Amino acid sequence: KRDRVKKLQKHFLPQEECMELSQQSIDEISALFEKSELIEVRGVSKGQKKGLFDTANAMAESLEEEIGKPVVVVDIKGFAVKMYCPWLDGEDFDTSKRIKLFTSYKPGQWTRKPKGIRNEYGQIVLDENGKSIKVIPDE
Repeated sequence: KRDRVKKLQKHFLPQEECMELSQQSIDEISALFEKSELIEVRGVSKGQKKGLFDTANAMAESLEEEIGKPVVVVDIKGFAVKMYCPWLDGEDFDTSKRIKLFTSYKPGQWTRKPKGIRNEYGQIVLDENGKSIKVIPDE
């Protein structure tokens, strides 16, 4: 969505840095991570499609060491790599630009389905009315 509305921060790597990052590129990318949690780095492993996955993960590891926060490769498309670095709660960044995770999950919302008790032969045990006895199984 951010890419469609032109709000995705992008960094274009020079041709000579397509396999490993220079200190200047690391500083520019870390400055982009201060503006946004999700960025796109273009021109990664240009000309060597087979080494793209390894180069992208190595780039994320080197950025993680430099920034001191986790950096994750989210998507690889062509020679462009989208990376995510979450903003921590104690930091003073603009919270309106933070990525919102929309979910309807609530802890304890779902319970397991009751299952019929079975005897040693695998048959369902019935009570005196002919109904099966059900219990909620443990994990």
